[in-house]
Amino acid sequence: MANSFGRCSKYFGAAALAAACSAPQPASRPAASAEDRAALGLPAVYPQEAPAVDLRENAAKRREFGWSVARRVVAATGIAGGHYLPRWRTWYDRIDLTRLFERGMLTIGKAARHARVPFAPEQLDELEGWNLVQRPPAPVDDAHATGLGGVTRTLYDGAAARHILANYGALAACRKQILVEPTSPELEPADAANFAPCLPAEFPPGAALVKTAWRRAGEPLPVFDTGAAALAALLAEASPTWRPARTVPGAAPGTIFRAQGAHAAFDLVGLHIMTKELRHWVWVSLWWAPDGGADFGADRPADWDALAPEWKGYKMCVAVDFDGPDGASWCSNPYLEDGPGQAASNCIGCHQHSGSGLTGPAAARIAGRRQARKNFPYDYVWSLATEPDFIAARMQESLDYYDAVDP
Repeated sequence: MANSFGRCSKYFGAAALAAACSAPQPASRPAASAEDRAALGLPAVYPQEAPAVDLRENAAKRREFGWSVARRVVAATGIAGGHYLPRWRTWYDRIDLTRLFERGMLTIGKAARHARVPFAPEQLDELEGWNLVQRPPAPVDDAHATGLGGVTRTLYDGAAARHILANYGALAACRKQILVEPTSPELEPADAANFAPCLPAEFPPGAALVKTAWRRAGEPLPVFDTGAAALAALLAEASPTWRPARTVPGAAPGTIFRAQGAHAAFDLVGLHIMTKELRHWVWVSLWWAPDGGADFGADRPADWDALAPEWKGYKMCVAVDFDGPDGASWCSNPYLEDGPGQAASNCIGCHQHSGSGLTGPAAARIAGRRQARKNFPYDYVWSLATEPDFIAARMQESLDYYDAVDP
């Protein structure tokens, strides 16, 4: 059967551009192959830890928790052959989700497809096991282990991926609906326990996702001044926009996380992390800097420095709500929020509009940091709605295919 995941058209207009919030990815092997997945195994579980205090009112505790989240995401985990990778490097990408979903559509049968019956936990277990054995494991040596999985854009831990797959019917139906009528920001949630009208339930507490920014190893890298004076001046501008303070020839090996493939190497310059340890997620962002121990890296804890040496080259910001004690919160990654006005971002202000279908003047609110909605259609996950993943649209197109060919 031909793959029914056709090319998806963009439907968010200006919102799609804001959703991307970052520079284009380098040309490379973009995602995990079936051989890679066989070598990686199941995605490593993200060890969630509910914060013990109210992080909104305590900046020191908030940053302490941000470093803790980042450490748990990047900490080394073992894979087959005795190799080690950062935990997030084992997570699923959109190609994994495609394989799992298409296989699930084939196995549940016509009646279940037509009724959009959710996948049961045991069905998801079976799909994940099937996904590990579709090809022999990719041969891996110490020099190339970090290249497993390619340099894909967005990755989903197992809890996030299973929630998406289980709720394919609701996601696809909502995607169709918002093409006709965007979800009003004033729509009150029907259930106080679920503010995401496109999902039967919000993402579970163990869910975690990352978004990455890569540059080809050895190419010149921009350096951004995030010192207190420079940042204050930047945020005072009418449309705060990141501009490099200088350029360096590139990051030296061992000072940046490098994905080494068979034919090319890529350096990780930015890593967005969102974890469902709070209802509105915890938002953590890492960016590389040659002075990684300064300003936003000056308070990194001892357990962070105990990680592999390359992680000492990163600074960190964190947000846990729209507002902080002194007004709107802030967390902007210069390698990922590189559009006009995005230096003033706090992540959550943009992500609240995921799945809303807003376009034109209404989409301009995405640049804001304040809460502008009573509902959050896709529970803040942009990759369900926009490029390059277009998860809900891909599911909808596959279901449309089966609706047409199933007798």
